[in-house]
Amino acid sequence: MAHPTFRSDGRIRTLAVSCIAVTAALAAFVPRAPAQCVGVCPFGGTLENDACGGIVPDPNGGCPAGPEQHQPLGVVLPAAAVSVCGSIGASIEVAIDGGAGKIVDRDAFTFQITVASKVRFGLFQHDETGEPVPDFTLDVLEGVECGAQATRYAASFGLCPFLSDPVALPPGDHVVVLSLGGRAPAPCPVSYRLTIEIIQELPVECGRLAGSCCVARAVGGCNDVECCEAVCILDFACCDLAWDAICVIYAVDSCGLCDCNNNALLDPLEIQSGASLDCNRNAVPDECELDCNGNGTADACDIALDPSLDTDSNGSIDACQCGCLDLVIVADTTGSMDGAISNVKNALAQVLSAALAAGNDDLRVALVTFTDKVTVVRTLTDDTASVQSAVLALGTGGGMSSPEASDEALREVISGGTDCLASGSQFFHEPFRTNCRTLAVLVTDARPGGCDDAFTPGIDDLNALERAFDAADLGIEIAAVCVPVIGIDSVLVAIMESYALVTGGTFLLVDPDGGGTANALISAVLACSGRFCLGDLDQTGTVDGADLGLMLQQWGAPNSTADLDDDGAVNGADLGILLAAWGECGSGRRLR
Repeated sequence: MAHPTFRSDGRIRTLAVSCIAVTAALAAFVPRAPAQCVGVCPFGGTLENDACGGIVPDPNGGCPAGPEQHQPLGVVLPAAAVSVCGSIGASIEVAIDGGAGKIVDRDAFTFQITVASKVRFGLFQHDETGEPVPDFTLDVLEGVECGAQATRYAASFGLCPFLSDPVALPPGDHVVVLSLGGRAPAPCPVSYRLTIEIIQELPVECGRLAGSCCVARAVGGCNDVECCEAVCILDFACCDLAWDAICVIYAVDSCGLCDCNNNALLDPLEIQSGASLDCNRNAVPDECELDCNGNGTADACDIALDPSLDTDSNGSIDACQCGCLDLVIVADTTGSMDGAISNVKNALAQVLSAALAAGNDDLRVALVTFTDKVTVVRTLTDDTASVQSAVLALGTGGGMSSPEASDEALREVISGGTDCLASGSQFFHEPFRTNCRTLAVLVTDARPGGCDDAFTPGIDDLNALERAFDAADLGIEIAAVCVPVIGIDSVLVAIMESYALVTGGTFLLVDPDGGGTANALISAVLACSGRFCLGDLDQTGTVDGADLGLMLQQWGAPNSTADLDDDGAVNGADLGILLAAWGECGSGRRLR
């Protein structure tokens, strides 16, 4: 549990929310009346649907069960507040793992707003004596999933009635959850009356409150600011009038959004047709979501079903977090790498999300590119947005799997002093943090050529090996991502594998057209947990007969965890990868 900090206005903020898989805020209600607080349910108010909490499964028990156990309250309009009355806190006898146990009744309700609005929540609550209880809490979830962004309000001092601070919410369905902070007296000791009202409609164009750029709607703007602004330059009506189907098409064509798995199907339509699952209902297919433990389920959904996986409530599975991370992407940008660079651009958000998860939200990133010359595009920075923009702006040109200055790019990252720094490039001047994991991910299809654009056996291969030893001496891992554009080059593979073996990093072989490069970056940053060996389908730390059996069971299946090369089906190519990875997982192995 995060420690609260006190503000001058008396409110309390904290960063831990039970059952909420993202950063949340804890704020005390503002007292508006004396402590005696016996509310009367208003005419037209809704009654909760679980009576005294004696129904199992609880029809409005909320997370982690999911949206099907949220009681709907309907649409909240500016001139029409919504009220609901009920009680919480009863201890309910349930069967748990073959034995008897108790759960504490809580109530979860969905409500809908049609435009972005500031919403306020008013609450009367009292126990059998008519006095308010001090541990009554109210969580407001943006969206309908347990892993959604949340704001928590707490009746910290037992004062009643309460009126919350306004919460800015985008149009759509949202959830409010009423619960007690650990108390479980019986039966139903705490009654409540909750009122939800819109106090201000918000003018919205581009930003978080506007909704997905991939979904048409009757109001303007979308939530990806850069894409929204670009589309509205093309068609001002997309911001001023409505984000309609034409605007969605612009988002696809101009921004590369709405088709995260690059299968030429719009994500919302793919989900609607059943071709892809969307366990957290965020309009993004599950196969595009972060799945750091490799179990085939998006991490957000794992956490929603089992909050104990994320004890620090930061939205990342604890087992996948490896401490603070300094990450350098060292990328070959010659023309033959166009497919690999495009693959990374299309999934860059997922790559950075994985890095943030692995780094426990303490991440610095740098970008270094090379052809025959080395360019330090961004030195280490915690401004990930600037690095993201730099990656998206990368172009490719020249080269055709000929020797490139990859070894000199690593030299600049590891110790500085390369002689083939491009004109106008900055130096790699920001030092690595000594208390953090340091990782350089090298992506190339070419042998190392130093500064002379030539590969000489006995010279350039040894120079590359020296770079690996230099990195190992400083505790820098090298993840070597090999793109076999013109087929497997055994010399290149041996050099790339040596980078990984010497430094304790990972070697990853992707498709000749660059497919799977983004997944390779994700695998590299997550490999610190030691649980991501490519081919280890049952996550035991060893690729063996059990994994082979699982692959054969999924043979020919699309969107499968056994699709190791991410080509859309489980086939002979995946079998070859699994057999090549046979044995115990460890450093220098192909990791997923």
